[in-house]
Amino acid sequence: MLIGLLPVRTGRDPDQRHITAQIVRTPAAPLGRPAMTTAVVTDRLRTPSTRISEETVNLKRMAAVILSSVALAAGGVAATASSAAAVGGCPSGKLCLYEDAYFIDLDVTSTSTKACIFLGNRGETGFFDGIGSYVNNLPVNAVVYHYNGDKKLFYLDGTIRPGGSSSNSRTLAQFGERGAVCTGGVDPNAGL
Repeated sequence: MLIGLLPVRTGRDPDQRHITAQIVRTPAAPLGRPAMTTAVVTDRLRTPSTRISEETVNLKRMAAVILSSVALAAGGVAATASSAAAVGGCPSGKLCLYEDAYFIDLDVTSTSTKACIFLGNRGETGFFDGIGSYVNNLPVNAVVYHYNGDKKLFYLDGTIRPGGSSSNSRTLAQFGERGAVCTGGVDPNAGL
């Protein structure tokens, strides 16, 4: 769909060069891809000369900057982050937990929206150093607890919101260390 046409003339003689810009907006593509706005610039030389002066090149650059601004304003285009489903290779509709940072070696996945996942016997080390990275593609919060072996209780560390992710949660002391991740309001201390 053509949004607008912006003629720009450069050079000393108005008939020497004619730059035309078309701002084109494509409709939203399938698979949730957003609509895109593009500036298409055509440059026609109306004289037999093929020499492009430095001044013309600079004017073209300035026209490109102006067209980019116009395209963004006309199309209302905003930069958007990719969906959390693409983060760390975690499938849509799942909670994914990794012992390592940067989504290396997926250790736990869950589709449950009302349960606790006890981490002490999962992964390579039972999440001894806590959760290294995570992605929550569930529609509910995932509440993270660490386990205190001396008191034999789980203590709240934090909440992972729906769509939330972290490539390095090791900066948080004890985040899920040998603990549990619960959804749907389930208490990991119930039944201890």
